[in-house]
Amino acid sequence: MKASNQAGLLVCSSNSFIADDSARRAITSLEAVGDKDLSGIDAVKRIVEIEAQARKIVEEAKSRAHETVSRASEEAEKARQEVLEQARRQREQILTQARAEAEAEASKSDIETSQLLESYQRIFNERKQTAVQKAVELILRGQE
Repeated sequence: MKASNQAGLLVCSSNSFIADDSARRAITSLEAVGDKDLSGIDAVKRIVEIEAQARKIVEEAKSRAHETVSRASEEAEKARQEVLEQARRQREQILTQARAEAEAEASKSDIETSQLLESYQRIFNERKQTAVQKAVELILRGQE
């Protein structure tokens, strides 16, 4: 089994990539001891120990990544809900304003309509009075 450190990534015999300082230190310490100080069995034990540490580091990284993705997803959903709520409030405000403007316009229209009706009624009564007077004059002239 061989371990190397290239471009900040650690490559173990299992082809796992680890970017953690503790794994880097463990491999560096193994390389520092060298072949002369470790027997074959000790070297294998040390490599197995380092690979176990590397697996643990990878699992922790996966767990942190999963937590980060979950947290980001929750925050995105929260932001989405806030935007939807703001849009709902804005819609309600627009509808309320439009309703108030429509009611004001309807009220204004009712007043104008009432004024027109009163004017037409007044004109009708004036013309009716004039027509009645002329009819009475015609009738009275016809009897003479």
